[in-house]
Amino acid sequence: MYVTCIIVYVNHIYLNGEQDPVRHFYFSLMLLAGIFYPWMYDLIQLIKDGPRAYFSDPWNYIDFLYIYGSLSNIVCQTILGQFNVITETLMILIILLLVVKTFFFLRIIESFTPIVIMLIRVIYDLRIFLLFYTILLFMYSLLFSVIGVGLSNV
Repeated sequence: MYVTCIIVYVNHIYLNGEQDPVRHFYFSLMLLAGIFYPWMYDLIQLIKDGPRAYFSDPWNYIDFLYIYGSLSNIVCQTILGQFNVITETLMILIILLLVVKTFFFLRIIESFTPIVIMLIRVIYDLRIFLLFYTILLFMYSLLFSVIGVGLSNV
């Protein structure tokens, strides 16, 4: 359900450039409604198992970052606005975590299991190359920033 909320939110706020503060507030409430169930489920699991047992599972770190990052994002979206650097960075982090969680969830479906396992192994094997590629992209983007490509105030 939260995936659908994120897709609708990004479509209306970022792609269509929704500027009406009232509609933006309602879309933020939609995000809050979408994250409510996972938040309650994880909170109950944290209380029931205790912090030591809860954080002994590495996937719970991802859940914790995902849920509390989403809640922080909603607060930042409401207070700072949707085009603030902090808000956009949180949204990118949430979407990346959402991709990871979606792949993890798709392992349940029998026909998707081999594909998901293959993707996880390929990404793990390519982690050094992906780090190098990320550094390369970052450095090239700095070059374009220096010459002013895409800057509106130049």
